[in-house]
Amino acid sequence: MTYHLKSYPRLGLRTPESYADAFNVLSEEKIIPPDLAKILASMAKFRHIIAHAYTKIDVKKVYDLINYNLEDLKEFLRSVAHSLEKSGIDIKEF
Repeated sequence: MTYHLKSYPRLGLRTPESYADAFNVLSEEKIIPPDLAKILASMAKFRHIIAHAYTKIDVKKVYDLINYNLEDLKEFLRSVAHSLEKSGIDIKEF
């Protein structure tokens, strides 16, 4: 099941203009740190390249992202869970 931020008006966040902008929104609302937002926005932009220009993919770059950026994803999940918890939102809703 897929959930979208619009499905949860209690969050009161602006609608992101793109996948990458979603991390800017979270940073603006102090849900994730700004430096993490930049990293994740770059990853989202890379996802766009993979989805739409897959014939030009640098396999080494994909490998490096998978192997060296997992901690960024873990930090993202911890930050979001902590912010939701502070707002009184049960993360099990997501």
